[in-house]
Amino acid sequence: MKQTALACLAAAALLWLAPACGKKSSPTQPAAEVDTSKVYVCGNFRIVSDWYACYWRDTVRTMLPGAGRYIDTRCLNVVQGKVYTGGCYNNGSATVPCYWEDTLRRDLPGSGGDAYVNSITVDQGVAYCGGYLSGIRTVPCYWKGTAPTILDFDSTSENAQVNAIAIYNGAIFCGGSYGVSPTMYACFWHNGQRHRMDSDTSKYSSVSSIAVDAGVAYYGGFYRINDVLHPC
Repeated sequence: MKQTALACLAAAALLWLAPACGKKSSPTQPAAEVDTSKVYVCGNFRIVSDWYACYWRDTVRTMLPGAGRYIDTRCLNVVQGKVYTGGCYNNGSATVPCYWEDTLRRDLPGSGGDAYVNSITVDQGVAYCGGYLSGIRTVPCYWKGTAPTILDFDSTSENAQVNAIAIYNGAIFCGGSYGVSPTMYACFWHNGQRHRMDSDTSKYSSVSSIAVDAGVAYYGGFYRINDVLHPC
């Protein structure tokens, strides 16, 4: 269920006001303060067999600690001059979720198996990371600091994941998807409770970003009809 292509675009989505995907909820966290004169992009690159994580400020690259079998950054947020980057790395036995505050890496607890950070936001100096745990089921979750919270889903049959996260007045909003393969539905969670998004007749859709305009939350993503993906 892992949506690799969407994850690679997560950083850009955080800095882009996506159009509504047919449904809006209560207000979320105002956009973080970003140096609008600069462009920030995060990602990874490989030299021979080793992977490296980094972000670019305009064309200046900053390397992030960690290298080896696999390491990746999937999301980025800039708050009061600090760069927060979320991602994961492989420690030789499992994929470990993590985030970097500037260049200081903080590992996040998983479930003993693979886990991933797809999105990151910051509220009152605390990093919130959205993602999923991977095992028999794909489990949607977010981390406040380093404390994980499992979100509402049917653990007996469903897979689900978080692709976007925002905070407003202490309320936590997450956007993502859930379903039983090959069906996948776009959804959002408000304080842990899941709500399905309208996706017309599509049985394959997902939320990939959350943005705020005039205090109203909008969810950007996609849906598929007849094997064609449509942005929304």
